[in-house]
Amino acid sequence: MSDAIRLCDEGVLMEIDAAGEIAIKAVYGDTVAARAGFRAGDIIHSVDGQRLQGKSLGEARALLAGEGQPDSIVLVTIQRDNWTETYNLARKSMAQPSVSYWMLEDGAAYLHIERFTVDTAEQIAAGLAYLQELGMRSLVLDLRACPGGVMYTAAETAELFLDGGPVYFSLNNRGVERLQRA
Repeated sequence: MSDAIRLCDEGVLMEIDAAGEIAIKAVYGDTVAARAGFRAGDIIHSVDGQRLQGKSLGEARALLAGEGQPDSIVLVTIQRDNWTETYNLARKSMAQPSVSYWMLEDGAAYLHIERFTVDTAEQIAAGLAYLQELGMRSLVLDLRACPGGVMYTAAETAELFLDGGPVYFSLNNRGVERLQRA
C-alpha cells in the first residue's frame, strides 16, 4: 500500500488527502481508535499539540505511536466537518491486522484480506460486525495479492460467507481425498 500507512498501535489506516492533511482511511475494529469513535474520513489535526498538515505518513505514525513511549498517553485532535475534538488515548501495542475494511458509498463496504494468519477469521468477523453497525448493505471482498497462509483460518473465513457444506478437501500421498470443514 504505497499511498497509505497502517498505524497498528492506534488501529487506523491513514493516507494523505488532497489538502495535505493526514486522513483516516479505515478504522480497525476493537482498537483504541474504534473505541474513541474515529471514523474513515476524519482528519488527524494534531498529536500532542503538533499540527500534522504537511507531515509525511511516517512522521504522523511516529508521533501517534510515540516511539520509545509504550503505554503512554497521547492527545489526538480529530477534525470532522466543522467539528474538532481532542482525545486522551492510551497507546496500546497490537498485532498487525491481516485485514483492512471501510465503508464506500451507498451502503457498500470494502474488506481486503492481506494474508491468512491464525486470527484472520476473528478479525473479519469483527470487521463485518463493525461494517454492519455502519449500515453495510453490500460487500466488496478483495483477495488480490493475498499469498494465502494458515489453511484452517482460510476455511474459518470461508464459513463466515457460506451456508454449509464442505469448505475444502485434502488429498493425501496415497490419493485419498477427504472433505473438510474449518
